[in-house]
Amino acid sequence: ANQSFIDCIGTLPNLEQLDMSFNNYGFCVPESFSRLKKLNLSGCQYIASLPENVGKVDIPRLFGLLFPQKGGFPVRVVDSESSSSLVWLKHTNPDVLGIADLENVRSVEEARSIRLMEKQRIKELSLQWSGGVSSVEHMELLTELVPPSSVKNFKITRYKDVMFPHWFMHINKYLPNLVSLEMWGVLCRSLPTTLVPLPNLRKIVLSNMHNLEEFNTACSIGEDGANELTLAKLEYLAYITC
Repeated sequence: ANQSFIDCIGTLPNLEQLDMSFNNYGFCVPESFSRLKKLNLSGCQYIASLPENVGKVDIPRLFGLLFPQKGGFPVRVVDSESSSSLVWLKHTNPDVLGIADLENVRSVEEARSIRLMEKQRIKELSLQWSGGVSSVEHMELLTELVPPSSVKNFKITRYKDVMFPHWFMHINKYLPNLVSLEMWGVLCRSLPTTLVPLPNLRKIVLSNMHNLEEFNTACSIGEDGANELTLAKLEYLAYITC
């Protein structure tokens, strides 16, 4: 009954704005919503499907679903558990993006389809697993979630593989503008030495990294035999429960 009512709303010929925020039941967003000038879906946690044509309408906010102030966009299993809502981010390009509950992603193809690396408006990015059973190996998924080079603040939470993908091991080339790095509950034993030459890195937070044994920040020797200044702009370093 709820779905048929929503479908009827979409047929109203003069409708321009629709606020459906904080509806706590499952529903499918109809294709007809793509013609709306304004749509608010904030707090709607049980959306079953979002057509691609509708997702293109609000690139910066995705109708309030991105929730930057509440830990990010929560990935949910949709379409009878055959896929996840991660694909809804395909056309988004916000300034701030947090992706939570990454354990619910169903395939690496979903991660590849959102083309995260191309979203060059993003300045602040957070990738978060929540500790549940993952459908895709963490390493495989993170390999596809290459951040755009525009990112200045990057946070990764509960990544449970001891190895990092190529882009993270060469983070100085992929994220040359990085100012802040936060790692929470990550299993790695050591951090890549490519963090050291990042020219603008001012803040590092390492929290609940119980396996961490080494963070090599030793000065390297330049071609002329002189010591090179490393972590030159670092202002804040925190080790919490490591």
